[in-house]
Amino acid sequence: MLFSSNDDRLHKDFFVKMISKILKDNQLVINRKKLRRGQKKIVLNGYVISNHISLSRNKLKKVNSILYSFENIKGKKLEPKNFLEFYSRLSSNRSIFPDSSLTIEKKYDILFNYLAGYRSYLLSFSKEKHKDTCVDYSGKIKKLEYVLSKLNKWA
Repeated sequence: MLFSSNDDRLHKDFFVKMISKILKDNQLVINRKKLRRGQKKIVLNGYVISNHISLSRNKLKKVNSILYSFENIKGKKLEPKNFLEFYSRLSSNRSIFPDSSLTIEKKYDILFNYLAGYRSYLLSFSKEKHKDTCVDYSGKIKKLEYVLSKLNKWA
């Protein structure tokens, strides 16, 4: 549950006690280890909520490293010539390819689906109705689309 208000009573112990009572009446309890209070900014499930809603650095870290690996090798701007070269740049990234025994086709599918899913996720932020409240990820979306187009050519 996330509660947000300009009212200071939200940060008082009384508020938590009242929520606890309501939950207890429904046989639920607050996990006090997960209780967060913040003013001006809160990080929740990979989102940073302040004046604008954005994604946390940790949420973007994986996709940023993939995009960097696509655009650079050893600090120099240079795109890979094919999927095998791109994969070799990413092979140290165990969070994407945890099983090294996967076939190259399977690795391609995993990477393509991962990037396509992330593109869709970022597009949900970019809708016209969210422009006033969400950070603009259009640059990152364009980079993802470019990498996906290259992957399509290499398929």
